[in-house]
Amino acid sequence: MAIDIAALRKFQDMWEPVMKAIPAVMELEAKKADMDRWIASKQKEYDKAVADIENAYAEADKRIEAHNASVEKAVADVASAQEAAAKVRADAMDNANAAAASAQAKADALSKQVAEREGRIAKLDAEIAQVLADAVAPREAKVAELEATIIALEKRQATAEKALESLRAKLG
Repeated sequence: MAIDIAALRKFQDMWEPVMKAIPAVMELEAKKADMDRWIASKQKEYDKAVADIENAYAEADKRIEAHNASVEKAVADVASAQEAAAKVRADAMDNANAAAASAQAKADALSKQVAEREGRIAKLDAEIAQVLADAVAPREAKVAELEATIIALEKRQATAEKALESLRAKLG
């Protein structure tokens, strides 16, 4: 039986590129599996960061509620002090000559308390603003970082998929 060299060359020309491409396709599949594992680990990191952020928000909410309660108490104390000051001033007008010095001293003490409480209110407002700023800034930075990582991964995946599609197109 004679061997048809032309048929063998035609067979070789047709199947040799396919045979050469098989290791590259296998390597590409291994890299894709590695990338899928890497993406899954980054997703877990992202999910953990989101949970940490939610916990930070919950903690900030608790702090804000505590600060709000103390602010409300301080406001109520200020209102109470202002009412007391008004009563003292009214009594001082009735007893102008006899109680003028005493009423003035009480009014000054109450004004001092009001000023101190207003100072505490301003301080609490500043603390609340700082707590909010401290809670939001790291979250936004982490979200931006994770979004950039996801975008880079998506680009790499798209590049890998294009390469795989190109190989599939070449292979038929």
